[in-house]
Amino acid sequence: MDATIIAGSVMSVLALVQSLLPLLGAGGASITIVSNIIAALVKIIPVLEQVAPLIGDEATLLYQGVKNIINNLKSDSVTTTAQQDADLDALDARVDAAWDKVASQFDPDYLPPGA
Repeated sequence: MDATIIAGSVMSVLALVQSLLPLLGAGGASITIVSNIIAALVKIIPVLEQVAPLIGDEATLLYQGVKNIINNLKSDSVTTTAQQDADLDALDARVDAAWDKVASQFDPDYLPPGA
C-alpha cells in the first residue's frame, strides 16, 4: 500500500480523535475512552516511524497531530488516572524520540531539542 494513503488514513483518524476530545469530561466512561486512545496511539507510533521517511513533510503533520492529542489528554479538562498520566508522559517521550529519529532522516540539518 502507498505510504501517502496510509498517512492520509492515520491523519483522518487523528483529526477525528482531536475533534472528539472536547466531548470528554469527568467520569468512568471518559477514563475508559482515554485508555483506548492511549492504546491506539501506542499502536500507531511504529507505523508512523515506518512511513514517515516515505512521506517527507507530511510526517510533520502526523507528529503534530499525535502531540496535540497527547497534550489535550494531559490538560485539566480531561479526567485521567495517575496511571494514564504516567502512560501519557511515556508516550509523549516515545513520540519525541521517534520524531527525532525520523526527522534526521529527511532533514540533515535537524537537531533534537537540547542538542
